[in-house]
Amino acid sequence: MMTVTVRKVETKADYQAFFKFPWEHYKAYTHWIPELPSLRRDTLNKEKHPAWDYMTGHYYVAWRGDVAVGTIAAFVNHRHNEYNNENIGFFGFFECENNQDTANALFKTAEDYLQAQGVDAIRGPANFSSNEQYGLLVDSFDKDPMVLMPYNPQYYIDLIENAGFAKEMDLYSWRSDFVSHATSQFYEADGKTEKRIVRAIRRTMKRYNVTVRPLDTKNKRKDFLAFRELYHSAWEQNWGFIPMTERELDALIRDLGFLVLPEYALFGFVDGEPAGFMMAVPNFNDMMKHVQPHPGLPEPWWLLKSAWHWKLRPKVRSIRGLLMGAKADYRHTGVVGAMFLHLGEQMLQDTRFDWAEAGWTLETNTDVNELVQHLGMQMHRTHRIYQKDLPKQ
Repeated sequence: MMTVTVRKVETKADYQAFFKFPWEHYKAYTHWIPELPSLRRDTLNKEKHPAWDYMTGHYYVAWRGDVAVGTIAAFVNHRHNEYNNENIGFFGFFECENNQDTANALFKTAEDYLQAQGVDAIRGPANFSSNEQYGLLVDSFDKDPMVLMPYNPQYYIDLIENAGFAKEMDLYSWRSDFVSHATSQFYEADGKTEKRIVRAIRRTMKRYNVTVRPLDTKNKRKDFLAFRELYHSAWEQNWGFIPMTERELDALIRDLGFLVLPEYALFGFVDGEPAGFMMAVPNFNDMMKHVQPHPGLPEPWWLLKSAWHWKLRPKVRSIRGLLMGAKADYRHTGVVGAMFLHLGEQMLQDTRFDWAEAGWTLETNTDVNELVQHLGMQMHRTHRIYQKDLPKQ
């Protein structure tokens, strides 16, 4: 077998190999769902993607002769390091044939680059931060991934761990079946009498003057700005969190704006003051599984097929609970429970969707993990962040 070499992406041909690699690599994996080529192109574009405003790094391709056999990105996220008081680098976009030598070559290249930047450790996979695709799938390989969540072959676990990486943090995703879950959690067996937990939520809402409203589509940017402020306040103490920049907010509005259904983007208020948020989006992977976009055809073709499977022959039967949080000063007011109740009532009325996945939550966030279990949700899958110390120069 020919020796593997790893080269930095510098030429147009290098970029095309990096860009197209997943489509060839995952041909035999029925649960891998491709994204629109234009979205991947925007993500990889260092001038267009806002994360590169505060990152330095490179893309690499592993070659056996003239055949691409793996990819990786190595980068320093300076905003992460400043906000979290760390000195680490990251790897991302790791894709690899089932060959330890190839994986070792990719990781050594990433580690050598990051060591030269003076960081203490390498962490990942991350594309590019905790605000985006994050973690390696370590179970539930027989399930389709949710929108904006990564998928990978099971053998990646061995490739990464055999290269000297150890678990740093697990990220949990939770499942809820729409009608059966909402009915069983909110009502007694007669389907009419509210359960004790619902009555308690309503009493707490009245006591603290808690109200919930959906996203205002006529003032979308204003509401997204409010969401960002709530998000930063609610998540500022979370492991690995970094605040979004203005450009990242604009990208979020652009990328999620068409995905968000107002009735699943909720704001909670206490005495009229913004106190919490909850956002779920349709799982467009249900649709992309039928569209199967790939490079080679004009983008309008894929958009037309997507519109067909979204509007005319609907294929989307699930939603993903993307984000949730409450300001620390308001967590005792029951605003999170109020938003869950509002969402549950919406689930009972909505015939478009069958089930939802909420995630991710940190394994160390015991309060939230206990809450979602108390509300009847089941752990559905796990993603993992790995880390490896680097030698001092």
